[in-house]
Amino acid sequence: MKRASGIIGMLFLASVVSAAEPVEDVQEAWGKGDYAGVVTKAAEAIKENEWKEDFWVLQIRALMAQGKYEDALKTTNAALEKVSRGVRVRLLAEEVFRHNGDSKRADAVFAEINQLAGSRPWAYRNAPDLVALGRTALKLGGEPKLVLDNLYSGARERDADYVGVPLAIGELALSKSDFALAGRTFQLALKKHPQNAELHFGAARAFAPSDRMAMLEYLQAALSINPNHAASLILLANHLIDVEAYAE
Repeated sequence: MKRASGIIGMLFLASVVSAAEPVEDVQEAWGKGDYAGVVTKAAEAIKENEWKEDFWVLQIRALMAQGKYEDALKTTNAALEKVSRGVRVRLLAEEVFRHNGDSKRADAVFAEINQLAGSRPWAYRNAPDLVALGRTALKLGGEPKLVLDNLYSGARERDADYVGVPLAIGELALSKSDFALAGRTFQLALKKHPQNAELHFGAARAFAPSDRMAMLEYLQAALSINPNHAASLILLANHLIDVEAYAE
């Protein structure tokens, strides 16, 4: 895990956690799949506080969800200027750059995140940042167990209610084909966050190999919360194609 050493190394240093400002209104629109509303609300919020990373991240994600990749790129460039040391916006920037055909810049983002984590470890001790660093470490080839124990567990200790933690842990389990662990992780998280479409989608993925009825129930739940949840729509479409092919 040589390239990610800056991220992992920061775990052993003292830290101060800053209180987050409320972004519930924008997050609610995101959770319901009102992506146009997210863009509008986030833009208004950014006018009031252009250094708040959460608003930039939500706006960029909403633009990406609508397939507006060029607009997302412009917004990302603006965000990187205003939130010059943000790791979450940089992790998202990697995806934006790749969708816009700039793989060189996308690769460079990882080096920037690792450098920031190594030089300013005290600045990235809240749960969302720790999860972002964990996702980055995995993309850099980091050892999954180290990421789980040192970053995701640390994020959960700092904020047990942050939904990004079970999402990250569940996705890591899915990447290792540990569907049982993924299923338990998503189901447990749904007890706290029953209206989170991404958790329902994660549970659907976990049950897809073994229980198609359970998968469909979770997909239905996800789409009832967010009718525009693209990943759920794709999984459902693939299932229907499989059913039709089997019937023939």
